[in-house]
Amino acid sequence: MGLFVEYNGEICDFVESGELVCALGRVKAEAAAELYALCVEAAKAAGWKDAVKPEQLTGIVSAMLRAKGEEFPLTDGAALDKLESMLSSGTYSLGGTGCPFTALLDVTTEAGEELTVALATDSCGVWMSEGYYYEFGSDSQPLYDLFGVTMQFGKIAE
Repeated sequence: MGLFVEYNGEICDFVESGELVCALGRVKAEAAAELYALCVEAAKAAGWKDAVKPEQLTGIVSAMLRAKGEEFPLTDGAALDKLESMLSSGTYSLGGTGCPFTALLDVTTEAGEELTVALATDSCGVWMSEGYYYEFGSDSQPLYDLFGVTMQFGKIAE
């Protein structure tokens, strides 16, 4: 569920079922519910937002890629349709990835929602929101191509 806790040096992950999964075992959802609620409350108090889900990334009317201190806007309808198709078809990746996420993508939907996700800045076709990882393809370059940005050696090319 995108929420990790550390206890005695071990990192545990709350999974979709609500269970807390650790290397040494699992805590049933019912027993972990109170800890999960406390963690969510603390995260929201720190300014965290609810994670963006793939189904929210529909009806995109504009997008802005922010990377390396620059902004790359996208307003072309056909390109926005391709972007929407990539992002909204993302499949949940249990356990996350080792990818660097140093680019942000801001989108505005027809409904007026303003959503932000982080994009992998290596060759991984993955986006992330609040600890949830979604695979949208085997390569990130087709997404970056929509913004006229070239990836090179795992980084955005100069």
